[in-house]
Amino acid sequence: MNSTIQIIMEKHKAGKLICQKCKKVIFEPAFIVVAGQIITTLKAPTIFTCPEQAANYAQGIIMHSVCWIDTLREYGNKLYDMNEIAKKYNEEKKNGMGQNKTSK
Repeated sequence: MNSTIQIIMEKHKAGKLICQKCKKVIFEPAFIVVAGQIITTLKAPTIFTCPEQAANYAQGIIMHSVCWIDTLREYGNKLYDMNEIAKKYNEEKKNGMGQNKTSK
């Protein structure tokens, strides 16, 4: 486990992990960490001009999973309507579709 993840997990266990969207403590066992990755089309390695620049690019965002979905929605991402999905699965279950049937 890398040191960043270790620090995040320690903060979570201590009840000190704060969602950067709603500003509330994250107690849930599952949460989101979004971190950027620099991609370059150059054949040379990425070189930062100073340690502070590297530290800026190493930053991440921590959120409740629900806050993450809200953020995706705000940015116009197409998301599944989970109520519609549940209806579909329940209907399939009711009609006997999608079940493993064994013949005797």
